Amino acid sequence: GREDNVITDVSFTSKEPVWDIDEDELDQDFEEEFDNLDDEQKSEVLRKYVNQTELTELRPRIEKVVSEIKQHFEKQVEPNGYKAMTVTPSRRAAVLYADELKKYWDEDEVDAVITTKPEDGSMLKKYGKSDEDETNVVDDFKEKGNNLKMLVVCDKLLTGFDAPILQTMYLDKSM
Repeated sequence: GREDNVITDVSFTSKEPVWDIDEDELDQDFEEEFDNLDDEQKSEVLRKYVNQTELTELRPRIEKVVSEIKQHFEKQVEPNGYKAMTVTPSRRAAVLYADELKKYWDEDEVDAVITTKPEDGSMLKKYGKSDEDETNVVDDFKEKGNNLKMLVVCDKLLTGFDAPILQTMYLDKSM
């Protein structure tokens, strides 16, 4: 498969997650907020309301990760004429990433492809697309001369997505 370019090499670079959290301060704030609960009840609050996805959606963290993505993309990907995809752990995170990336790049250079539901709030619906609009976004992304250079996804386009122009995937999701 390599001889006829059906199979290409894949390289993987792992980075430590960006977690700028003052654990002592966080523990102190938690204790002050829930000082009326016993240890078992506090554990239940943590199990119910704090998870990795919630933490990955923290705006200061996303701002730092997007800054690193921008630097890498502009130095390593874009100069070679390629495009990239950012894969997030949730639809909400995809919207936050897309919005943050648009602070660096023009509106037509970044888009999110996510599933939306009628009951979703306006935050998610702003990236909601009809099937036809989604197909057009994907086609624009695959086109070499098109301005769209970064797609942000959660669950879509992860398998079977044939886009030779896609060189880099920034993963912020457990796979």
